Amino acid sequence: MFQSFIVASGERALLYRDGVFACLLHPGRHCYFDPLRRLRLERVAVAQGPFEHPLVEQLRRSEPVLVGTEFHDVRVGEREVGLRYLRGALVEVLPPGARRLYWRDAGEPRIVRIALPADLRLPYSLTQRLATPQARTAVAGADAVCAVHVPEGSVARLRIDGEERGLLLPGRHAYWRFGREVAAELHAVTAGPAAAFAAAGGALAG
Repeated sequence: MFQSFIVASGERALLYRDGVFACLLHPGRHCYFDPLRRLRLERVAVAQGPFEHPLVEQLRRSEPVLVGTEFHDVRVGEREVGLRYLRGALVEVLPPGARRLYWRDAGEPRIVRIALPADLRLPYSLTQRLATPQARTAVAGADAVCAVHVPEGSVARLRIDGEERGLLLPGRHAYWRFGREVAAELHAVTAGPAAAFAAAGGALAG
């Protein structure tokens, strides 16, 4: 006649009645009169990452009080990039227009918003953090970065959406993708950058 559910510490549980979301349960034991077994429980971890679930938009629409109580609702502008830091380390890149829910019990997320530049080029400090193979696994959303390493004795012809944007000199460069096509084609040179620039008939980028 009764169903008893236990929610562990570090968890929340989504309670459904006949397949429809009914409420959110906190850690502890919960007992319900349910002779027809209409209730179902889905446990979720209170993680430090975003709460990604098919119910997210429904909760925003129909449960604004619950969302405001349980989550930090983070928004990023249409011409911004969001950078989420955890204990001083960059852990996530949020694309323009993104919205994310983060559990309040996991701590308030530190979000730094930066303007999306017209040339899509990352600032130097971010290039050093995100234009590395390690960033691909350590930072969520880092695949939105096109990283280009130009070795000594070479230049790279930069194209954005198929349009030539100039030459990249030796060094590390990075550009935001976000639905744009960013590509760089390496060329070996036997003279200095100025000669390569004149030979290519383009402009130096960065």
